Amino acid sequence: MKNIEQITTEIEAMGREIWSKEQEPQEVTALKKNCFVPSGTVPSVLYACFDVANGSSYLVIVRDMLKDPQNRLRECTVLLKKMLLAMACRYATWGLQDIADRLQAACDCLSGAADRDALLRMVEKLLVYNNKLWNWLDMTIPWFELDQKIKLR
Repeated sequence: MKNIEQITTEIEAMGREIWSKEQEPQEVTALKKNCFVPSGTVPSVLYACFDVANGSSYLVIVRDMLKDPQNRLRECTVLLKKMLLAMACRYATWGLQDIADRLQAACDCLSGAADRDALLRMVEKLLVYNNKLWNWLDMTIPWFELDQKIKLR
C-alpha cells in the first residue's frame, strides 16, 4: 500500500496533466460515447457532471475542516475516508476509473495518516484535479440549448 505522500504525488501529477491538456481527458471522451443508464448518453454525462461537482463540495468541506485546528484530526480523517469512498464509487459508475482508483488509494492510505498538513495537501491536490475534471464534463453539456431541445413533461 502506498503512503499519503506517494498518493499525493500521483494526484498532483494527474492534476498537472489534466490542466495542461488542450483536449478533453480520454475518460470524458469515452463517457460521451457510452451509455451507463437506460435513458441514454446525455443523462450519463449529466449525472457524472453532478457527481463530480458534488465531489468538489465534499473536498471543500474536509479541506476547511482540516484548516481549523479546533477540529480533531481523527474526525476529519473519518469524514474524508467516507467522502472519498463515496466519490470513488460514483466516479467508477461513470467509467472515470483513473480518478476512482486514486480516490480509493487515497482512502486506503488514511488509516496511517497522522499528519494534518499531509492530509490537507492531498485534499487540495484532489480538489485541483477534481475541479478541472468537472470543468471538462461541464463543457460537454450545451447548457444554453437545453430548454430549446428538451421539453419537460
